[in-house]
Amino acid sequence: ANDSVSTWKQGHKEKKLIEAAVVAVPDFAGEKHEAFTVQGLTGGLTNQLYLVRHMPTEHAVVVRVYGKKTSKFISRESEQFWQSVFLKTHGRVGDKILVYEFLDDYRVLDSKELLKWQVPIA
Repeated sequence: ANDSVSTWKQGHKEKKLIEAAVVAVPDFAGEKHEAFTVQGLTGGLTNQLYLVRHMPTEHAVVVRVYGKKTSKFISRESEQFWQSVFLKTHGRVGDKILVYEFLDDYRVLDSKELLKWQVPIA
């Protein structure tokens, strides 16, 4: 019985993440939940990050769910502004979710690579 509750919660969460993407991304308007996949991403320090992909077009976005009480020490408006300078940002859904483009074929630099690039970037 516990597994079915866990499965229901996971399915409900995925549905909410897809709904957020559909609300934020004009190209997704009117699409059914079955047209999307949801995958957890790593790398969020204070947030939960999810990749929501529209399977027919392969268009993918990140749905960022803000961590609890993080707005007390992070200005979400400033964060969204600066992020939108570098990434196509579709916008906020409610006060706890931000949706933006997923960069296919990019990867996170590890700490040694970051040191190599710190001077050229700065």
